[in-house]
Amino acid sequence: MPIAGTLWSVAGILGAILPVDSASIALFFCTGFIFPLGLLIARLTGEDLLGTKSNNELDRLFGLTILMANLV
Repeated sequence: MPIAGTLWSVAGILGAILPVDSASIALFFCTGFIFPLGLLIARLTGEDLLGTKSNNELDRLFGLTILMANLV
């Protein structure tokens, strides 16, 4: 996920050089593409990003807090 998070840098650079309308669209696409890119990179490196093979309580708690934040 940190590698995929570099899209924030791309969004910042595009925001500096594009007009406001185009920059907002670029920001929309960059932020929406971080998680799918993270999934793709995790699949290529053999990681289990979604945690489907582990039964860790902290992973469950983290997932529930994300769900709670999204429901707010």
